[in-house]
Amino acid sequence: MRLSGSERRQSILEAAVGLVEQYGFRGTSTQAIARQAAISDALIFKHFKSLDDLYAALCHEYITPLTEVPLEESNTVASSLIYSYIRMFLIKNLQNPRSFRLYAMAQYERPDLISGLTEKAESSETLHTLTSRLEDAFGSRDRSSWAVTFLHHSLMDMTRQYNLNAREGQEFDIDETAKQLTRLIVGNH
Repeated sequence: MRLSGSERRQSILEAAVGLVEQYGFRGTSTQAIARQAAISDALIFKHFKSLDDLYAALCHEYITPLTEVPLEESNTVASSLIYSYIRMFLIKNLQNPRSFRLYAMAQYERPDLISGLTEKAESSETLHTLTSRLEDAFGSRDRSSWAVTFLHHSLMDMTRQYNLNAREGQEFDIDETAKQLTRLIVGNH
């Protein structure tokens, strides 16, 4: 059966993510991706301008969803709002360990691939809404901006820690992690 262009593109991304998980960005070649997807090298370049373009699409496909977390409407107290955001982020993202692994690998091997995604996440509508609601709760724009920036970077660090824990077979307690980070943010500023 012949695949449509979008289906073929998706199969290339699927082949690439599996190889990147196994061998890293540096250890994955277009030849290996083509072999895994059962296509020719040339067909990869019909869908992607370059290997970097393929990697950028891969990061966009798998990492962007990590930053899209819904806010609970009922929370107005800063600590409850922060706790629910952290908890939702962790629950949502632990359900997709492939994205976590790809993000961690990109951070170490190819941070250039995710710098735009990180900037996009930092300017997302969810984080703007969170900042605004925290500004109301804290009564200070500076404090709410600091809290959201600190929260975002802490969650990205947790992504790396989760990957390390998972590799070593260690548990990752979502509720305890969310409580500790909430106490740190609310009590730290």
